[in-house]
Amino acid sequence: MKKLYPLLFCSTFFFAAQNTFAQCGPTISCPANITANNTTGICGAIVNYPPATATTTCTGSTTIFSETFQAGVGAWTINVNTGTNATTPNSWEVNASEGGVAPPGCGVANNGDLTLHITCTSAFCGSLITGAVYNANKVSNKRAESPAINSTGYSNLTLNFDFISVGDALLDNASVVYNDGSGWQVLTASIKSIVCGNGQGQWTAYTATLPSSCNNNPNLKIGFNWTNNADNAGSDPSIAINNITITAPSAVTPVITYNYPTGSLFSVGTTTVTAIATDPLNNADTCSFLITVNDNESPAINSCPSDITIAANNTGCTAIVNWTAPTATDNCAGPSLTSTHNSGSTFPAGTTTVTYTATDASGNSVSCSFNVTVVNNLAVTINSTMGTLECEGTTDTLIASGALTYSWSTSTTNDTLVVVQTPAATQWIVTGTDENGCSNSDTINVTVSALTAITMNMNPIDTQCVFSVSVNLANAGSPAGGTWTGPGVNALSFDPVSAGVGTHTLTYSVTNLDGCISTATGTIYVDVCTGMSNAADENPFILYPNPNNGNFILETKETALVEIYNSIGELVLTQNSVAGKNSLSLENAANGIYLIKISTAGEMKFVRVVKEN
Repeated sequence: MKKLYPLLFCSTFFFAAQNTFAQCGPTISCPANITANNTTGICGAIVNYPPATATTTCTGSTTIFSETFQAGVGAWTINVNTGTNATTPNSWEVNASEGGVAPPGCGVANNGDLTLHITCTSAFCGSLITGAVYNANKVSNKRAESPAINSTGYSNLTLNFDFISVGDALLDNASVVYNDGSGWQVLTASIKSIVCGNGQGQWTAYTATLPSSCNNNPNLKIGFNWTNNADNAGSDPSIAINNITITAPSAVTPVITYNYPTGSLFSVGTTTVTAIATDPLNNADTCSFLITVNDNESPAINSCPSDITIAANNTGCTAIVNWTAPTATDNCAGPSLTSTHNSGSTFPAGTTTVTYTATDASGNSVSCSFNVTVVNNLAVTINSTMGTLECEGTTDTLIASGALTYSWSTSTTNDTLVVVQTPAATQWIVTGTDENGCSNSDTINVTVSALTAITMNMNPIDTQCVFSVSVNLANAGSPAGGTWTGPGVNALSFDPVSAGVGTHTLTYSVTNLDGCISTATGTIYVDVCTGMSNAADENPFILYPNPNNGNFILETKETALVEIYNSIGELVLTQNSVAGKNSLSLENAANGIYLIKISTAGEMKFVRVVKEN
């Protein structure tokens, strides 16, 4: 007689294979710190850095076979006879009457999760058939076989699945088998789970390593054997299988992420790049390195002013100068711009260099310069008839022009300086100052020719009778070679008769190598002597005014030839005069000293005049 036994609430010994995992995790190594220069025109640089490297002691797994039975039997072959079976044996089927539950959950019927399980198929079971139950009075030997599994390229395979199973020791028992191509072999002889308090089986995880013959096998199969005798003893559940996988170990490659990816734009300065290596188990390791971007690009100064030239326009011979200040730009914001002078500053006469300097935060700098030239336009000029060679004793007038006030090297402080030439003074300097305080100078240099010293010796001949013979003047003046002039003088002779009675002044003139004439005078008294007639000497001419601006009046008692010589002996005017008043004009002649020679029928006279403005 068939009999279905209720579940027994007792603990049953079961076998379950487990893998033990050692603690593992990734180890990451960052590249060395990097230093780069900024990209031109950018306050930073695009930096490509070498990747960090990561290793891990963990291994992953690759699933080469998976079965959840949610599509039904599929490619599985179930209920393969493995021995004697009753007419209506217990058999394998796939449905949700024994619902799959994640371990360690207790069995649930009809939850929609299909499982592979052994159930009762005899009429004896009747309406009590629910899930993984079996008829302990029906001999059964059935196997469920997977389709062929290709494990080529994989080794160290692990079989995993969830199950519930009680039965009766090895009499009513489920075992795990495999077929590596050489026939079916037992992997685990018996799998058992415990029973929950509600009498349902407790879902248990199974893990076992497949033999090496299963590695790299294109036709691997796994299966589950169920066997029970007919001793009418045993406990449900029979056996239910769910969530089958076969996995192979695989290398775990940590995934490395960065807070700043390579090729990012890094700002000037130092940035910390952090790399994180994470493995599939969410173990992580971090490292960091520094990227330093140096700004080696100097700022630019825009619109640096050109050189400026300006006339002095301010007190102190200075100028207030204005210009448009330049601007500074940089690849990084905010360069400073400094200058040695600012627009609107006061500049002294001469050239001053103005320098602008732009400096950025990294210390890079650039400069530009321009010159500000303040021109002293004051032109001071000395006007004079003075030549480069003057004779000692010559009187010259120097007149300065072009300024407001003047100061001469002689301490004279007006515009006019009258000088008498001496060998000791050969340079005259005048400094003029205008209303802005600008000063300038002019200089006149002269070579002064010293006059020859003359010694007069008139004593032997200083008294003559009116009717005496001519007197030789050769020894009356020293040095020899000079020229005598005066009444009664003809060359080196003095004629008392021509001179007439009276005291006559004779002039001895000596000309040096520079043409400068020195003179000395001596007197000869012409006496009527006893018995001689006495004739009155009358001046034959009058010349006036002297000095003047060049217009002279000459009064003579008779006609005369007038010759005028300049200071270097050049004849500048020849004129015949009549008795009475005559005009002599030197208006167009230079200022200076002139010698007028007046020749009449009976005598010759010399007069020195000064022409000045």
